[in-house]
Amino acid sequence: MKKFVLPVGAGVVVFGVVTAFAASLGVSSNTLGAGNDTVDSCTANAKVSYATSGSTVTTATVTTYDNATPTPVATTTCAGMSAQVTLTGSGTGLPASLSTTNFTAGSMAFNFTSSGIDAHDVTGVSVVFSG
Repeated sequence: MKKFVLPVGAGVVVFGVVTAFAASLGVSSNTLGAGNDTVDSCTANAKVSYATSGSTVTTATVTTYDNATPTPVATTTCAGMSAQVTLTGSGTGLPASLSTTNFTAGSMAFNFTSSGIDAHDVTGVSVVFSG
């Protein structure tokens, strides 16, 4: 019986130490750790469109806005952030993603020309800002 007490006791101690360490990790909108926190977005209003040449996607353009009025004002709150555009679908080369580490204020085009993606294969597009 003594053979089992020592390993079980050691397991309880290790589990307690690991749990205490994980609970001590902090979390904020810029870091990852144990816990949760609200992450602010740089804009609630954005438009994503893509252009084609023939049947091939050439660019995806992301435009961010401060408000959703009929004549939106380009936002600067996303400027300088990292941005990633992903085209999704079921065709060859999809999903395809392009990233930048310095999103420009208001609008930015992501060049998919060399990806050779057929426009009819694209079923969705997503944008992620971080930083």
